[in-house]
Amino acid sequence: MKIPDSLMPLHETSIRVLSKVGMRFYHEKALEVFHGHGFEVDKDIVKFDSERLMSAVAKAPAEFTLYARNPKHDVIIGGDHIEFAPCYGSSFTIDPDGHYRESSVRDYLALVRIVQQCDLFNINGGILVQPSELPSENALPILTLLSIFNSDKCLFSANGDDASTQLHFSLLELLFGGSKALSEKPRTFTIINSLSPLQIGRETIDTLFHYVDRKQPVAISPAVMAGTTGPITLSGTLALSNAEALAVIALAQLVNPGTPVIYGCQATAADMRTGGISIGGPERSQCIKIGAELARAYGLPYRSGGCDTDAHAVDAQCGSESMMAMLTTCQSKTNLVIHSAGILAGYAAVSLEKFIYDIETIHSINRFRQGVELSESHLAYDDIANVGIGGEYLTSPHTFEHCRNVTWTPTLSRRSQLESKHDENFLKNKLRNEITRRIAEYKTPEISPDLKKEMIEMLEAKGVTLNSDWLTLPSSAT
Repeated sequence: MKIPDSLMPLHETSIRVLSKVGMRFYHEKALEVFHGHGFEVDKDIVKFDSERLMSAVAKAPAEFTLYARNPKHDVIIGGDHIEFAPCYGSSFTIDPDGHYRESSVRDYLALVRIVQQCDLFNINGGILVQPSELPSENALPILTLLSIFNSDKCLFSANGDDASTQLHFSLLELLFGGSKALSEKPRTFTIINSLSPLQIGRETIDTLFHYVDRKQPVAISPAVMAGTTGPITLSGTLALSNAEALAVIALAQLVNPGTPVIYGCQATAADMRTGGISIGGPERSQCIKIGAELARAYGLPYRSGGCDTDAHAVDAQCGSESMMAMLTTCQSKTNLVIHSAGILAGYAAVSLEKFIYDIETIHSINRFRQGVELSESHLAYDDIANVGIGGEYLTSPHTFEHCRNVTWTPTLSRRSQLESKHDENFLKNKLRNEITRRIAEYKTPEISPDLKKEMIEMLEAKGVTLNSDWLTLPSSAT
């Protein structure tokens, strides 16, 4: 790999941090792995020399295929490919009236079904929201089961403790034909977050080992906040974020060389008035852009971005911030975009209405990214000559030929004539109608009844209590 001169100060600072300060790993097996490969280990702190570190990082593939249960949803992660994944991890749902409440299984099912129905997404599952009624020790296998029963797209997975992660993989082994078959192809992935600054927890490393042992992809995603968990300057925060990402990527490759990893950068600024996270400002977009450049320099797929906002409702702030973050994300060719739709309040909440509007935002950006075609047909000299001076193009055969495929028409945004009185509920009503339409069009993917029964019985035998309503809730009930 060759680091561009523009990135060398960041890279060298990250290496200096890892070699002089080191990183704490709260896990004996991880420390043994590092020691066995010649790294300096002092109690629970590992220090990294540049050559060994980058040699390990270089073993990760530049791109890989993630395989879905339905092959038409297989995706390539890496290169110039951009794949969108839904919202993730929010504990609250904001209703159309602006009130927030704890998220429920019904909210989860509504989201997983909208994602399954939408052709923008080939990835589904994970913690689209965190349902409050699920016990924490069993949330992971229950969410995995609900994702499998309601979607056949590539499977995004939540995190859990050692026992629940094992149950998660037991379900996938039933689905894909055993442990050997599962390990032969990347079938699921999860996020691995460091504990900034310069730490990573035991449970997170347990999750990492579960995935890496099975050669399943992990997105290594430090989420350093400038001013609280990282230096107030963005360059300092990015150097810290990069150090943490490289250290954990190295661990994954030392355990199982060639395991797919995704370089993640969720760095952003903290709001220095409150100390809370800020994902709607220009600092977030700057981190997305530079993170992409670092990932490319290391020859790794990249995860970041989304329709990020600090707004608490679908309003002007929400639209402005989400568009800036997602436009930066797409222009940076972010390979895996998590939080693509639905996020509000700095990741704290999800809104179904915003989810639907973010889909329109992404379609708009995708059209912008297509650029302007300069073919003879599109340059339209003959049409210009035929219409001549002072004519009109509305009734031109050239217009009829191209009007349905060269301009983008929004589904939700207003383009009508100015009216004497603004309808304040116009957008809210369109969003609710679109939610209803999408859920009505949802079709449950095929899965063998015997396999579903086997999965349910396996979880129940392990002490996981399943509410029958979660498994039988019709689409209209969401």
